[in-house]
Amino acid sequence: MFYYKLVNVRQENGVYDYKELDIDLFYKGYQVYPFNMRENNMCLVASSENIPSNGDLEQLIEKEYFQLKNMIEEENNTIVSKQEYKTQEERIEKLENDITILQNNSIEQKYNELMKGVK
Repeated sequence: MFYYKLVNVRQENGVYDYKELDIDLFYKGYQVYPFNMRENNMCLVASSENIPSNGDLEQLIEKEYFQLKNMIEEENNTIVSKQEYKTQEERIEKLENDITILQNNSIEQKYNELMKGVK
């Protein structure tokens, strides 16, 4: 098994360029992509092909691959967690606003009922 770090993988037109590697020879479950490819345009793969490092293709040793993999996955999880947190905050804020509106409507309705009796 050979490990690689590929940079400039995602082209401007959205097509992925795996350099000289044959994607049919990739090991399943060993492709790792950063969550935000615009900021970090790279990926990690494992393949049965043995191609030496060149330009945008860097052959890694197993230890390097797993260190980078763990870093990318940790960063991906952090990004997702932050987005989930923001989404939850937005939901809570909306629910609080809805509760306030319902309470105000209820108070207004009770006030109107009381005012009918005063007239």
